Amino acid sequence: VNINWQHYREQETRLRVELPTYPFEHHAVHQQMHEQMSQQEPQVQSESASLSRHPRPNLATAFVAPRNDIEAHIAELWCELFKLEQIGIHDDFFELGGNSLLATSMLAHLQALAGENASLESDPSRAFGIELNMAQIFENRTVAGIAELLAQQESEELELGSI
Repeated sequence: VNINWQHYREQETRLRVELPTYPFEHHAVHQQMHEQMSQQEPQVQSESASLSRHPRPNLATAFVAPRNDIEAHIAELWCELFKLEQIGIHDDFFELGGNSLLATSMLAHLQALAGENASLESDPSRAFGIELNMAQIFENRTVAGIAELLAQQESEELELGSI
């Protein structure tokens, strides 16, 4: 198997600095590294900004935009997790590249949203303050599925609260 190492390292963003051969060259190396970093800093920042989000991959499901605020919040959270520009409500979490670590991160973000004062369709603490677990994420693998689960649990809590 022939490997094109030059092509493999094309997108590399780290800086290469020659290491000193003698201890007294230490100051010169730090000065050289600082100069290289200050020259390449704007380029690295612009590359990282352009690489922050990618277009939606080709999936078996067609893109369907979020229909309400809860779906929009969950879709935006997934966009941040997957570094994608847009996510449809029927896109599968695992087809997008999701795994148990991202699912755990998503659960933590949803729980963090419970304390925020972002206005949703109803009281925000109720919208995302519902207990979710990993099994529910594996069973409801889409934005619409999770939003429906949240809405269902919210309505159950409202019914219990009115009794």
